[in-house]
Amino acid sequence: MFDKIGELSANNQITFTVYVDDLTFSGKAVPGAFIWEVKKLIHGYGFQYHKEFSRPPEKTKLVTGVAINDKGLQVQNKHHEAIHELYVEYLEGTLKPENKAKLLGMLSSASQVSGRYESIFRHLLRLEK
Repeated sequence: MFDKIGELSANNQITFTVYVDDLTFSGKAVPGAFIWEVKKLIHGYGFQYHKEFSRPPEKTKLVTGVAINDKGLQVQNKHHEAIHELYVEYLEGTLKPENKAKLLGMLSSASQVSGRYESIFRHLLRLEK
């Protein structure tokens, strides 16, 4: 099914990405007729779809927890703020032991989106050894 959706997307100059069960289509235009063809393919394989979102190109989009805007991929503000709060606690020595794994997990996830977080994540891993 994904191969057929990918082929349909490529034929229409539309970028198709998948993360687990989230399908995302992007491009200069994603016509309703294209979406209808995708829906027919999904149903043809015995699956159902839910949640259909459409965002204008100039608006930030959230796809599986990642913000996508004209600057590219970015960590969501709420995740950035949570990481910052835990990292400050870490630097001040007030981070609760049970939150250390949470901080490292959040940094690991964020580092897949931004190199800025990757350097902090690697630094903390070195300190933890």
